[in-house]
Amino acid sequence: MADRRLRILHFNDVYHVAADASEPVGGAARFGSLLHALQSDADGGPTLTLFSGDAYFPSLESSVSHGRHMVPVLNQLKIDAATLGNHEFDQGLDRLEALIGDNNFPWVITNLTDRTTGGPAARGSVAQLVKEVGGVRVGIIGIVEKEWLDTLPCLPPSFEYHDAVATARSAAIALKDPSGAACDLVVCLSHMRLPNDIELADACADVVDLVLGGHDHFYYVGSGIAAYADPDAAQIPESYVGHADDRRAAQVWAEERAALPAGSAGRRLVKSGTDFRDLSEIALTLAPTASGNGLRIARATATRRRVTGAVVEDPTIKDMVDRIQAHLGKALDKVVGFSTVDLDARSTVCRTRESNLGSLSGDLMRLCYAASAGAQIALMCGGGIRSDKVFAAGSVSMRDIMEIFPFEDPVVVVRLTGDQIRRALENGVSRWPAHEGRFPQVSGIRFEFDPTRAPGSRVTSVVLTAAAKAAAAKTAAKPTPRTSEPSMHRLAVENSSRPAAQLDSSAAGDSEPDTESDYGGEEDEPLDMDAHYIVATRDYMYQGHDGYDALREGELVVDEENGITFANLFERYFRGLAVANALQFSARGYATACSSARHALQPDGTGAAGGSAWKQLIVKHADDLRALAQQSTADAASAPVADSLAATIAAVLERYNTSLADRARQSTHRAAAILSALASSARRLAADQAPLRVARTALFGHEDCTAVPMAAAEDDSGHTTPRNDDAGGLLPGLVINRRDTRSYTSESLMAHWAVISPQTDGRIRNAAEPDAPDG
Repeated sequence: MADRRLRILHFNDVYHVAADASEPVGGAARFGSLLHALQSDADGGPTLTLFSGDAYFPSLESSVSHGRHMVPVLNQLKIDAATLGNHEFDQGLDRLEALIGDNNFPWVITNLTDRTTGGPAARGSVAQLVKEVGGVRVGIIGIVEKEWLDTLPCLPPSFEYHDAVATARSAAIALKDPSGAACDLVVCLSHMRLPNDIELADACADVVDLVLGGHDHFYYVGSGIAAYADPDAAQIPESYVGHADDRRAAQVWAEERAALPAGSAGRRLVKSGTDFRDLSEIALTLAPTASGNGLRIARATATRRRVTGAVVEDPTIKDMVDRIQAHLGKALDKVVGFSTVDLDARSTVCRTRESNLGSLSGDLMRLCYAASAGAQIALMCGGGIRSDKVFAAGSVSMRDIMEIFPFEDPVVVVRLTGDQIRRALENGVSRWPAHEGRFPQVSGIRFEFDPTRAPGSRVTSVVLTAAAKAAAAKTAAKPTPRTSEPSMHRLAVENSSRPAAQLDSSAAGDSEPDTESDYGGEEDEPLDMDAHYIVATRDYMYQGHDGYDALREGELVVDEENGITFANLFERYFRGLAVANALQFSARGYATACSSARHALQPDGTGAAGGSAWKQLIVKHADDLRALAQQSTADAASAPVADSLAATIAAVLERYNTSLADRARQSTHRAAAILSALASSARRLAADQAPLRVARTALFGHEDCTAVPMAAAEDDSGHTTPRNDDAGGLLPGLVINRRDTRSYTSESLMAHWAVISPQTDGRIRNAAEPDAPDG
């Protein structure tokens, strides 16, 4: 029997149909074009197109379409077989079955069954499949890991998991049985983490010829691939943040290949990146088996095809993508704020170490409920941060937020013991260095873990920060003046990197926090295993998913019906930050904006306040407000003064606002649009909020009421407005009057006051990597 050829085109984990702005741009239209070109290339030989799961959820588009948008896109790709990924189940079994019922290709899942039907996990899927291409009979199985079953909130209790290795072996033997399916080859489509893929590929190497994996979002080529090429890498600019991962993938393959024992075929395993950016072209040379009754893989090579801007878009798929994008609406493109730093949402970062998005998210969760529920700690899983890319510094839109946080489960607040928190953290780091979604991102605590220890005993230190305790204190507490002025408040200044007290018994009792506190006499302290703490977390985690069973033991303080979603939390944060910066105005920035608006609109210098008197009055009240904010809220005599000052500011703003008789000119003037919103907010403050509460809560309820540092920034009209390069300003209870900010122009202008600079600050320390750089 002469040698034969078989080519496999493989991809996995695709979420976003639109192209990215930077290389590799990806996108379904270019991916489809590249895929179709390879499929129609007769010189490549007989071809199978295979997909290893995760397409329908989660994504920005799926949050609107419930996965329906992906059906026609997948149907255009001429897929021969696919296996189910964990996210296919995100919105329940009924929805999944409806979606795959409309696909023009089969879904294969072998080791997850439904005992009520006796068949595979979802109606419309099959347990195994035989495809004959070019005279070669190929058996296809779909294998998933048990770990991600624990992460699914929607699985029916009738589902039964079967061991991945044992099931793959028995299915492959049956498919190759000459008296049965008589397959020449067996290909396993898997949706598992790399360690489980490696275990399966090694244990079943004699019966499973090739493992094509998903679930991980990186590229991997096993040692059984004789040659590996990445010809499109030269088109990717050096600024691409994934270059290090790409080089590492090639290095690992070369090292494993070089270490092969003589005569070994190696591990035939390929993972194909993510998100319509990568496509694997795997060429197999097939030779007769020793018995001459079948075929074996004599040689396997892999070529990584990049979906770059050089690929021409498929017009049919492009039309689909355009309609999908139009359906999302202009609202998602609304800019809500600005970041001065890149926002890192890469899964390789969020699932292995502290990320700036993880720290920011944790801080918002905790501080949103600090005053109302006394939240001291926040805990979220890194897998809740999606999109797997870096968002460049600049504008932040609702589309960006929903792409990063597509899940709809809300924040809940739970009362937990220190030991329950410790066990939750142990679960979070139990699978490190695997890129598990359970890896914890935290706020209000600093913790250290040692991955060289056995899972369950890796967490060596947990410290509750002073600021976490202070922010959770009652708002009536008297603010304590700082002993020294900070050069700049950072988002999580309380979580600076300091040596942490050990939890080990050898360290207990002889480690005293020596931190000088800026937070009302509070100090950092080791977590007390017997004490109770208030923890903000995701409802998904509270339900015990991703292995967070310890959280289920807690008592709910805020349940899912009353919790805020991440998209709403971030929108409120940016909006609150804009108002906080505007109301906690600096003398220079606010007065300049007001004066610029007045003189631009009234060239003659006339007006309600009268020329420079207006500027002097605003400066005076700005200074008075900051001075008043440093007084004690417990001093009853300050309340009338506060109300009077708020009323004065409101009156001045109202007089100035009403002097702008030409509403059309006002709506087109950028600075005047801010004044309109400020006037409304100031009127409301006079009625139901003390200005000192605004000043105090402008930094997340922090008790330090010193002025927020402002940096000048010019808007498009050339006017200077205050900008806070720090990230503060979540204002519980402060609602912007939408009547005053309803126009796109007005909301866009307000967004310029919401500027953040989230950082990593050492709150998560890996003892095995003491000098590792921040993410």
